[in-house]
Amino acid sequence: MDPVARVAATTGLVLPPAIEALHTVDGETRFQGRCAVTRGPSWLARMALWLGGFPQAAPDLPVTLLIQPGPDGGCTWRRDFGGHVTQSRLSVSDDGRAVIERFGPVRLRMSLWMQDGRLHYGIDRMHVLGLPMPRWLTPRSETSECQTEAGDFGFDVSASLPLVGLLIRYRGQLRPD
Repeated sequence: MDPVARVAATTGLVLPPAIEALHTVDGETRFQGRCAVTRGPSWLARMALWLGGFPQAAPDLPVTLLIQPGPDGGCTWRRDFGGHVTQSRLSVSDDGRAVIERFGPVRLRMSLWMQDGRLHYGIDRMHVLGLPMPRWLTPRSETSECQTEAGDFGFDVSASLPLVGLLIRYRGQLRPD
């Protein structure tokens, strides 16, 4: 069970089957699908995305997600967007009620909630190089996961910054490989 499933269980969230299946895998697991990537146009957005190791914009890319559990109960998510790899490390917060995600020097604390059959992620706090960022520098997330009509895992990941606007949005579908 990955950190998302553990936080969902701790906070009493009931996940749709496709979301639960992705987050409760045992051992290394691979999912494949397609997605579209949109990037914000500003130079600040480009710099932030470079720091986080995110892919270039594209209307239709093959995407592979490799989930690798770690010995500490966390896991590594390796996303391959048509040859561009973005990797992060997920763990559970000390209080067990939030997911911690690390992209290089960036650490995000995210809360989870269910609404209209979708699992939503909100960014509560951000640290860069271990330093807490003020709220006005913390990205806003409109990220959600769902079960598609075909029963696949659907995702819509979006982040923006006040005064900057859109950083990145990628959305698509995955199914077990």
